[in-house]
Parts: sequence; C-alpha cells; structure tokens
Amino acid sequence: MADNIDAKMRILDQLEKKEITAQEAERLLGELNKPAEETPAEVTPRSKRARLLRVDIKSSDGDKVNVQVPINFARTLMHGSKKFASTKLANVDLDLEEVFNMIDAGEIGQLVDIESADGDIVKVYVD
Repeated sequence: MADNIDAKMRILDQLEKKEITAQEAERLLGELNKPAEETPAEVTPRSKRARLLRVDIKSSDGDKVNVQVPINFARTLMHGSKKFASTKLANVDLDLEEVFNMIDAGEIGQLVDIESADGDIVKVYVD
C-alpha cells in the first residue's frame, strides 16, 4: 500500500517538474489504481520455456541416477568440460555431441535408449 502511495507521489512530482505531461500522469495513475486481477498473467508458450535434458541411468549394480537440467546448461557443461562431453558409463558409450545434434534438429521426447550386455540402462529425453 505504501509503495502505491510512493509511486503516486513520484508521478505527481514528475508532473510538477514537467518531466511528464498531464495525459501521461493520468495514464500512469490509472494503471496504479487497477486491481491486480485485471492484469492478465503472462503465460509463456511451451516453445519459449527452457527445455530440459533428462538422463536416467540404472546400473546393473542397482545404482539409479536421474539428472534433469536445462538444455542450455547441459550444453555449457559439455563445451566447458571434455570429460563431460565424452561420457562413458561402465560399458555404455554416450555421444552427447550427437544428442545435442538431435536436439538442435528439433527432436523431442526420448532420444536415447541403451541397454548394455551387463544390464546397464541409459535413457535420454528432451522435455
């Protein structure tokens, strides 16, 4: 409430100093008086949301790893670390460069489904 009063005072001060016109002041004051529910909530379309890279790993030893990171962050990790880029999990080779090529081509959903002879399972998804 005090923020609203302070904002109104700043608008009136700007009007008095002729920094804004009377019409601009009227419009700004009108916007401050609108109830919050009149302002529509901005909905981000699915295409603009950060897509996620999910990697699910189940080892034959019973270990489970579930990683979920924004694609841009995963890409940064890949380019910043050669170790991350050439991931080898037990007997499973995973070429992340090829995964990112599929993502860049617009692939969505499950991209990789690998099961090694030892029973290690790796699945990569884009959501």
